Amino acid sequence: MEEEQIQQEDKKDETVHEDIESTSEVHPLQFSWSLWYSSSGKRLTFQSYEQSLKRVATFRTVEEFWGVFNHIPQPSQIAPKADFHIFKDGIEPKWEDPMNESGGVWQVSFRRDPSAGNEAPINDAWFHTVLAIVGDNFEPAESDDIRGIALAVRNKEYRLALWTGTAEDKELQEAIGRSFRKFATYSGTTIKESISFTSNKDALVDADAKPLYVV
Repeated sequence: MEEEQIQQEDKKDETVHEDIESTSEVHPLQFSWSLWYSSSGKRLTFQSYEQSLKRVATFRTVEEFWGVFNHIPQPSQIAPKADFHIFKDGIEPKWEDPMNESGGVWQVSFRRDPSAGNEAPINDAWFHTVLAIVGDNFEPAESDDIRGIALAVRNKEYRLALWTGTAEDKELQEAIGRSFRKFATYSGTTIKESISFTSNKDALVDADAKPLYVV
């Protein structure tokens, strides 16, 4: 009788261990990512940007991503002159990073007007684009070329910028731009303006450089 009871207890232990293992299962992401934060003063220079840029966290699994992302305020809750960046781990969100030198940025702007009470478009665009990037929902070649995404909050607008690695590949960049638009409007958000792409090399020479591509 005692032996039978011991066997039953052993089976209970096995079941408990199985339950613990199932609840502690993790889901690795295709790439590891880092969250960065920066703030801009009255005069933003390369030096001041470098000094303000801080890496906040790195995540490698779905569970770690939600643990980080759930603590980021929605864009409409962020004070102006604050930037959040989610980049592949090992790549810094700046033009001078070797992985960004030959790339560029797709950018779209949203009007910021808290008094109007309609900040849902930027919140939805940020949320769905981040999920698409981290969740590897772009086409494989597009996903490989993506470096990260940045959110900039300013007094009169929000800027959503998708960083990529190969500016000269027109076909690839336009495909990424179309995917960017698709995910940014996933929940029905309307983007009336064109989404434009500027190479980092051109932007280093002229902050108002003419876009290479538009979708």
